[in-house]
Amino acid sequence: PRLDQYRLIQAAQEQGLGIASSDAFSVEEPPPGNAIRLSLGGAVDQGALAGALAKLNEILSEAPEARHNAIV
Repeated sequence: PRLDQYRLIQAAQEQGLGIASSDAFSVEEPPPGNAIRLSLGGAVDQGALAGALAKLNEILSEAPEARHNAIV
């Protein structure tokens, strides 16, 4: 099955990461859909941030139908 935002959040939490559904930050009804929101400012230092992003990358790389769009 395709990795949706809720499965991604669960997988990230199992790895000790804290990510949130974009639904909590959306003013649109219905929310835009399958997306997450990352806070990069919560990391203790750059090493911790790099480690967390590497874990997230690993989760996404192993996802079935891994196709990702990013807005930066």
